[in-house]
Amino acid sequence: MRGRKSKNLWVFYSVLVVILLFLFFRFGIQLFIDTAFFVATGGKDRGVTKYVNNSKRVTIMTDPLLDAVPHATNTAELVIRGKSNPDVDVLVFHNSEQVTTSKADYEGNFEFSLSFTQPENEVFVETKDDTGKKSYKSTAYSIAYIKEPPKLELTNVQNGQRVYSSDLSIEGKVTKEIFVTVNDMPVVVKADNSFSFPYSLNEGDNQIVVAAQDIAGNTTKQELKITYVK
Repeated sequence: MRGRKSKNLWVFYSVLVVILLFLFFRFGIQLFIDTAFFVATGGKDRGVTKYVNNSKRVTIMTDPLLDAVPHATNTAELVIRGKSNPDVDVLVFHNSEQVTTSKADYEGNFEFSLSFTQPENEVFVETKDDTGKKSYKSTAYSIAYIKEPPKLELTNVQNGQRVYSSDLSIEGKVTKEIFVTVNDMPVVVKADNSFSFPYSLNEGDNQIVVAAQDIAGNTTKQELKITYVK
């Protein structure tokens, strides 16, 4: 029984060796090296360059990274920077279409500019070395292009108004996702996009600036002169 089991193991390992030799000669050493690096690094470090017999260059491609991509912008052209393998082509995709190509320098730094016309934009990149080998795509980022300033409506005060109480409530409405300030003091905006801010007036003229800013940095301001008469 033991002899039969040993014979079966010998047959199994013989077949395995034949299969490995077939794969080696069929797909070449490149596949074995890529597989070895993939297993050794958990599939994460694909930016290592190795040499086989001090001659053949083998590059494991890293995923490119984009630096500090904003969620929104108010400019029609945006410069984006990133990091990748050195000296590779950077393929730039805007809304799933390749729109331009950049080149990484010897340290792997690259940059490119994109022009926006649509309010919603998705951007990602891939890299390609001189042999045509490609990386996986980078993280895809969504960028909102907002060129119009936010709406700001004051509902209970107006410029040049005279009041006879030092306690003033500044009330108004804005569009959604707007940050409001009164003389640089933050104001809570309610779920219905309305706000109310208590303000204490000094006797005489009071200069008040109400500002509304969106996530792209567009700002709308209303300047008020409110006169408190005792």
